[in-house]
Amino acid sequence: MRDWERRVNAPGRTPYTLPADGKPYSGLIVGSVRLFHRLVESGSRFRLLGLDGTPASNSTLIEVFPGGAWKAVSNGTKLPTKRTLEGRQARTELLSALGVQLPSDDTPTDDQLDAAMAAWTAYKLWVGEAVIEGEGPRWDMEAGVIREGYVVQPAPAPETEAAEAA
Repeated sequence: MRDWERRVNAPGRTPYTLPADGKPYSGLIVGSVRLFHRLVESGSRFRLLGLDGTPASNSTLIEVFPGGAWKAVSNGTKLPTKRTLEGRQARTELLSALGVQLPSDDTPTDDQLDAAMAAWTAYKLWVGEAVIEGEGPRWDMEAGVIREGYVVQPAPAPETEAAEAA
């Protein structure tokens, strides 16, 4: 389990050995890890946040955790389950309140909403309103893999920070 996954209590954990088929999240984890690794190795077009000292201002590749981002922007309000119509509508309304305009009046799927949240989180990093969690990524040359890595989350709303300080 990576450091940031432990910190945010992510349900899908990335072990250092890829999970076997049939395990929870195995397809998602294996596919994501392989895609991410290919992008990082593809050359200078993709620059992973923190790898070899790459700062946020020069990063073109980041990792986000939409589940944590939804919590950060909902000001502590527990959202309905994202797979329900009520949950998808609540997330659609929240994105709208954040200034995100979706391309259709149809209620998006939970995956579309998570993708929109991931894009909005990347935007928040770009404008300096994000939090970078975890331990910086590093190459494990012996295993041929990247270990650890940061996850980017939107900064908590000012009201949330004030409430936590009180």
